[in-house]
Amino acid sequence: MPRCDYCGEYADMPVLCPYCGGRFCARHRLPEMHECPELYRVRSLRPPEYYAPPPIRPPAEESRSLFEVIFAPPTYTPSRRVFWVGRGEVLHLLIGIILVILAVGSDYRYFFMFLVNPLFTTLLLMIVGLAFVIHELSHKFVAQAHGLWAEFRLTPLGSLLTLLSIFMPFKIIAPGAVVIAGPADVETSGKVALAGPVSNIAQAIVFLALSIAFHRSDFLCNLFKAGIMVNSSLALFNLLPFGIFDGLKVFFWSRKAWLAALISSLLVGVAMFLV
Repeated sequence: MPRCDYCGEYADMPVLCPYCGGRFCARHRLPEMHECPELYRVRSLRPPEYYAPPPIRPPAEESRSLFEVIFAPPTYTPSRRVFWVGRGEVLHLLIGIILVILAVGSDYRYFFMFLVNPLFTTLLLMIVGLAFVIHELSHKFVAQAHGLWAEFRLTPLGSLLTLLSIFMPFKIIAPGAVVIAGPADVETSGKVALAGPVSNIAQAIVFLALSIAFHRSDFLCNLFKAGIMVNSSLALFNLLPFGIFDGLKVFFWSRKAWLAALISSLLVGVAMFLV
């Protein structure tokens, strides 16, 4: 059995080089692979484009499906330390808000409420969407303030479950989350996690003040009380010290901060009934 003239391995079907006349295995059959002494002749016969790297098409020319466009991994490199928005992040936030509003609004209680008072129900759903987006942006901006990469991204499973919740009696509302990358210790992670519930507590306090200021208007007072309920419930739910909830990271960082936020969300929720 013949051997390769370059590596010495046995070759069942050796390839004859048309330039130097040697016999080579499949791995070294090309002149460039066996250091062919007639390589200059090979290069003189090939156009310069043969050795040029293939052209790289810009992303705009790439053909991608809608799923790939929405759920493509984030590749944005921030030019500033804080308050930057990733490429496509606004679209992710808008889709997330729409999914949250549709999932919440599909509840039968909101449906009958809409039939009785469509304006009140519409404004209440807007408050729900606002509570969601401010919660997520609070995580994002606090993380950026600590020098971390942070961007809100939809998740395929979470978006699907939220979409299915529109047609189901029970609700799983989690279309996405703020993705954070970079070196972060327990304290930084705890502060970033706490930012979301604190933003909802702050919104609940604002609605509490508005309900007191407009207590003479039943429409506005009830609307602002509903805003208190939405935000205090969202803060309380996210402060649960289990699993992927914000409360677990806050609890690991500072139990005092976790307890203070938990009590604050409870107090502002109770205050709604005292107005």
